Amino acid sequence: VTALVADDQCLLTEGLRMVLERGGIRVVGVARTGKEAVQMVLDLKPDVALLDIRMPDLDGFEALSAIKRARPRTSVLMLTSYASLENLAQALARGAAGFLTKEVDPKHIPDLVRAAASRELVVDRRLMQTAMSHLNNLEDSEGSRAPPLEGHLTEQETRILRLVAEGLSNAEIAGALGLSPSTVKNHVHSILVKLHVSDRTQAAVWAFRHGVADLRKEG
Repeated sequence: VTALVADDQCLLTEGLRMVLERGGIRVVGVARTGKEAVQMVLDLKPDVALLDIRMPDLDGFEALSAIKRARPRTSVLMLTSYASLENLAQALARGAAGFLTKEVDPKHIPDLVRAAASRELVVDRRLMQTAMSHLNNLEDSEGSRAPPLEGHLTEQETRILRLVAEGLSNAEIAGALGLSPSTVKNHVHSILVKLHVSDRTQAAVWAFRHGVADLRKEG
């Protein structure tokens, strides 16, 4: 797994580099500005980019949007001191796979980066529900709610997407639906392709925004 770290604080980036490399993640580059981060993602093609929200030139959200437009296969984790509801909602809406707060236990960071690289669900489901409710309320007030479900998923894919949004792994979905894990994996791949999203987090976001997953359901 390869990663790019983008933050204008040298001490933080070097600390992250050390933690990631000790955990078996190859750090292919370090960026100091938002524009530099976008260009380095295009040049180096990392599996995961870790972006600080506050950076010169482009902030983390602008860099996130640019990266997901230019190279959607690179998963993006946002770095922040405090994951506010507004920041989380905006990051998910722009295509982030999840958040890393700067208070997270360093020993967990390599596993979270590997999860993002594997397109797994990185954000806690209840936190995602709260963020999506906040985003939907904002869109309602602005008159820009996500378009209705187009119906291009099969019934089986819709069932699987609903379980993805509930945070279930492929093995758990297979057990719930009486399918093989490889069949579920193929369905999940088809879902990501049809929805034009790059990972399970964004598939879950799509499900919440289009009413496939119930925001009111308890996790």
